[in-house]
Amino acid sequence: MDFNVNEFLDAFIEETKDNLENFNETIMDLEKNKDDADLVNVCFRVAHTLKGMAGSMGFEKMRSLTHTMEDCLSDVRDGKLKVTTELINLLFKSHDFLDKCLESIIETSGENVDEPTQLIEDLKKAHSGELASAPAAEPAAP
Repeated sequence: MDFNVNEFLDAFIEETKDNLENFNETIMDLEKNKDDADLVNVCFRVAHTLKGMAGSMGFEKMRSLTHTMEDCLSDVRDGKLKVTTELINLLFKSHDFLDKCLESIIETSGENVDEPTQLIEDLKKAHSGELASAPAAEPAAP
């Protein structure tokens, strides 16, 4: 069987570009409509797709981040977790990290970026509810 690895990489790059563009637009819409289940489903599907594609290409940093994103979004879909401003911000940061990974892959064919350790930890905190919004402070008595 004769195949060209560059063809797979080129397909990965194009698919990832499309998915990241869709993800960014969907996060912006979700920011305005935090209870929209369809938007959450789109975000979940993009994270799931990116996880599978990155895993099949051996891009472990992308795979591990998108796996954690997928876990959070799965719980949102199941009603176990709410979309908060903090979660939206983490999704935007995740998008930015994935975009940097893609830029590195385009330039070098590898993930020459730092590990997403802090971002994954923050997503896990959001997933467990540790990163929930603090309640609004009570107004001071007159």
